[in-house]
Amino acid sequence: MLSHVSVEVTPKAVQLNAGDTATVTITVANTGPLVDAFQVSVDGLDRSWYQITAPAMRLDPNSRATASLAIKPPKACATTAKSYPVVVRVESNRNAGQDQLVPVEMTVLPFYDFAMALRPQKISGPRGVYQLNLNNQGNAALNIGLTGTDPEELCRFQFDPQRPNVLPCEQKDVRLVVTPLKRPMLGRPKAYRFNLTGTPDPGTAPPKTAPGELEATAKIPAWIKAIFSFPFRTITRLFGKGKRKLMMAAAVLAVVVVVAVVIFGFVVRDRPDITQAVVLNPGQELAFGFQVPKDNPTHLEATVEWKGAADVLELAVQQPDGRRIPALRVSAHSPTVIFTLDPAAVRQSNSAARWIIFIKNVSASGQADGEMSLEFLRRG
Repeated sequence: MLSHVSVEVTPKAVQLNAGDTATVTITVANTGPLVDAFQVSVDGLDRSWYQITAPAMRLDPNSRATASLAIKPPKACATTAKSYPVVVRVESNRNAGQDQLVPVEMTVLPFYDFAMALRPQKISGPRGVYQLNLNNQGNAALNIGLTGTDPEELCRFQFDPQRPNVLPCEQKDVRLVVTPLKRPMLGRPKAYRFNLTGTPDPGTAPPKTAPGELEATAKIPAWIKAIFSFPFRTITRLFGKGKRKLMMAAAVLAVVVVVAVVIFGFVVRDRPDITQAVVLNPGQELAFGFQVPKDNPTHLEATVEWKGAADVLELAVQQPDGRRIPALRVSAHSPTVIFTLDPAAVRQSNSAARWIIFIKNVSASGQADGEMSLEFLRRG
């Protein structure tokens, strides 16, 4: 500490918004009997955040001078809303290694902004599994409540998590499952357009919306529909349209319907492409082989539902060339994950190509006894 120097700062505390400027006046007085030169500097702030006018001054005995400190933190998410302990340092040329320190409390106030985007925006299938990306572009954390609506009120929206906490500069992906309450029995898909709304805590950022679409496919595939229509057209051509002939045609058609109903019972039900029972102790891993269908799916949806005390299971997919898709984890509250398939590996697959899915109990304790189901998806 310098005995012959007096330093005053005004004000001693400042509050400002990111992007604004606050000015602090620094007064230095030489109370000693000799001429001295002084250097004014600042500790505790990024150098790009401030400027000092007249940082060097030469003072006669019993004289004083002022310097101006202009503080301007940038308006960016990295400028965290908080108090910063700033220190004004005055150093003497005559007494090297000694300095005078004066604290200044600077508080950056919060500003709120975020962006929301849905990936992909459109899915075709019995239900849609999306990723909703939340990007906090403000300098304070946001709690964002998520809701979904469709004009017909015929869709159910499940967010995981429902109300995520997103830190400044953070991008967080939220899993969204959209399930239609009504699907066409056969024929063309039913398009459901919906809007997602992210609503932060009151007094922070205004709500944001993101559009999306689910093309709900028919419960009866087109090839099942053909089973019904082809015999009817064939019988009509063979028997003609007379009353007696139509009765014979109806009898034959009834047999076809019975057969189709049996097929319906096994095929038409909404069920995954592959199911596999799993029993896993802590640390245990199982592997199952499967083939990719010929319609070039883009994604593989894996769902594991189990009983037992296991908390987390880890899944990984290995392509026929030996490369692995990065592992994903499921839990009892979030039992489904989506793997993005390599288009080149899918195209090169044939009926003999063997894909492998690994499932491991990575919980510290507790068994997992349940079922794993796999469903192939096509996304545009």
